Amino acid sequence: MRSISSVHPDLLKWNRKYAGQRSSFLPHPMVHRLPLSDLPSGGILELAGGPSGSALALAEQTGRSICVTDISDMGLKQLHEEAEVRNLARLIQCLQVDLSVWSPVAQQFALVFGLRYWDSDLFVRACEAVLPGGYIAWETFSLAEQTYRPRFRTEWCLLDGEPASLLPEGFVIVSEEELDNGEAATRRLIAQRKLTSGP
Repeated sequence: MRSISSVHPDLLKWNRKYAGQRSSFLPHPMVHRLPLSDLPSGGILELAGGPSGSALALAEQTGRSICVTDISDMGLKQLHEEAEVRNLARLIQCLQVDLSVWSPVAQQFALVFGLRYWDSDLFVRACEAVLPGGYIAWETFSLAEQTYRPRFRTEWCLLDGEPASLLPEGFVIVSEEELDNGEAATRRLIAQRKLTSGP
């Protein structure tokens, strides 16, 4: 695995953020919409999770192994410390990676999800990591976010039709929602990988 430079701009950016605040460790609302009772055997992968309350909630609810990836070692350190406090450290694996170049192992996870982070190439790689019968779930900003933050970069937003339009063959959409609470605009997708490649 390629090592991450100590001056990587994303590493510096997120370490500064996490150094200045302590996570509330509240799970993201999408966690309550995940089809947890329908997952095949296997672990869960969260992408760009940082100090993830969602990973902690899923570990508590499912007893499954949760792998959380992020470029920020500080964010992952906070997560590990909180997992130890909650006696969940045995279930939480923290993996520091640069998601712009990292790829998960194919067909390894029952559930792969990402929250408020977008990279279309990563989404496609994430789909490949889903086991047959497993799910991919994603919620991040749509272009409507620029209504609230005009300087928010377009490449950080889902384009029209994404991420559903990027699903590889063999996935079926379970749900797709546009969400706007008057402060942020996101799109949520949950899709399942079919058990077989047939119709």
